[in-house]
Amino acid sequence: MSGTGHGKVRACGPLAAALAGHAARRVFAPYLWRLAGERSGSTEAGYAASASVMVNALQGARQLVGSDAIHVPVPEPTGAAFDALQRLAVMSRAYDLVAVVPGPVALAAASGRALDDAQEDFEDLARAVLEAGCDVLAVHEPEPDADSAASLRAMARLGAFYGARTLLLAPAAGAFALAAGFDAIDTGEPAAPPGGVAVAPAVADAPLPASTIVSSSWAQPVGGADADWLRAAARQLRNDSKE
Repeated sequence: MSGTGHGKVRACGPLAAALAGHAARRVFAPYLWRLAGERSGSTEAGYAASASVMVNALQGARQLVGSDAIHVPVPEPTGAAFDALQRLAVMSRAYDLVAVVPGPVALAAASGRALDDAQEDFEDLARAVLEAGCDVLAVHEPEPDADSAASLRAMARLGAFYGARTLLLAPAAGAFALAAGFDAIDTGEPAAPPGGVAVAPAVADAPLPASTIVSSSWAQPVGGADADWLRAAARQLRNDSKE
């Protein structure tokens, strides 16, 4: 559950606890926002244009899979996605709210701007979602560059101030984020780098590891079979915890 107040311990949900080093088996499905649009019957444009549709679809997709987190992709500090994040943040909930923002390199590539300029945009966006009340700041950086470490360091400190955990969604080359103060890096691979998050990607008949985050993986394309696997995994984890 999320609390209130800046600089206080706010992130205490399942994913946040795992990122804090208390890793138990959790269902962590970053692709749910895509599955949400599919399940809502909305077009991608219609889904992204309405905060209400986005909130309802995300909640429905989370319940379908039994995920311990809702991921909201926020490309900019305005618009329906940001509104949906704010609405979800004030709701009573037992799941983590994860704001997924593009990293400095991703923003630079999308805008054609220099990395120095893109870092300012990244810091503004990350600050906005932290202020909005996310439990976990997830930075999506497909091609990480160590020159952006200063921005990640600043956001790690700001996340700590707001009581939020920080997670880099990147290949192993982004491990410099750990030295910059991020809580973990999810490489999308079953074996994590030192300090990273071990995941069990959603594939047919994948065994459940003893202590890790069970995940669709941040790079996994949407598929009904993945949702079915995660739902079965969630059921097994809940049953194991009761025993």
